[in-house]
Amino acid sequence: MHILKALFVVNSTLSYVSGQALVVTADWYPLFVVADIPIEAINTVLHKATIEWKKHNQGEGDPLFQNRWVLIEAPNQTTFQKPSTGPLEHFQSEFIGATIEELVQFAEQNLGKREGAMGRGNASRLDHITNEIFGVLDTRTAEDGTLIFVSSDLISAEEEARMRWVWGNGSRRDEALLRYSNWSHEFPDATDADVAILARDVEQPLQNVILSDELGVPNQDAVLGLSNYSTTSEVSESEREKVGQWYDNVATNGREVWIGIRLPADDALWNIYGIFFRGGVDFLMYPENDFDETGAMQMTLEMAMAMEGH
Repeated sequence: MHILKALFVVNSTLSYVSGQALVVTADWYPLFVVADIPIEAINTVLHKATIEWKKHNQGEGDPLFQNRWVLIEAPNQTTFQKPSTGPLEHFQSEFIGATIEELVQFAEQNLGKREGAMGRGNASRLDHITNEIFGVLDTRTAEDGTLIFVSSDLISAEEEARMRWVWGNGSRRDEALLRYSNWSHEFPDATDADVAILARDVEQPLQNVILSDELGVPNQDAVLGLSNYSTTSEVSESEREKVGQWYDNVATNGREVWIGIRLPADDALWNIYGIFFRGGVDFLMYPENDFDETGAMQMTLEMAMAMEGH
């Protein structure tokens, strides 16, 4: 299905299967400010979101590209502008310094469609502030006009290894897992040294949040450069069995993570619906030319149309 058409045929369901559509059943997306940035930077983001629909030649009533941001100023906030359009004269965020993990916890506990949730309205069944995704304005917002879009997805251990390798940040363990999983027929076979590394690290702590601007620089050809490490390590049968059980029962099964992808404010809503269609994990596993050297997504309407041959 072509990307331009696909953005208009999404279903009103939320899927946590990586690579599948992620669609939020809510009218409003929470927007947090975690750095002490000038109010002009905040107003610029809100203004760009308010007029973005004009860039994509959609009618003002088109639900896909309307501004859906709602600023969350304080944990005990009771009134909300839906959407937040600005210009703001005064704004004091009580989320300065908050981490993505802390914002996830706040959203899950306080937002959503449940009775009594913050910002829940009565205009329609979708009149609530979602706890499934959110936006973050940080120090880079004032520097380059970007924001972080955070959504949940499923990722397996081998997908996570491939993601880090493609972004130039893969570890020796990641390489061992890519060999062992035989992710591509172009990879060399796993060595005894690879199995020994996996046997040692099967209990390695897992990440709960993955951010595009902390991954490195995407290089789609990086996975083809796996090295031929020595096969001299001795591996016992019990270690081989341990790795095999871990791989079958854990490494290939998805676990929920929060994916943070940096977006330019100019095309934030356009990029968000691209993420809805593909999923954040899929974008980070196959970045191709969708990101610049700072880890910010750069897919514009013009680029998508060029891909479609328009």
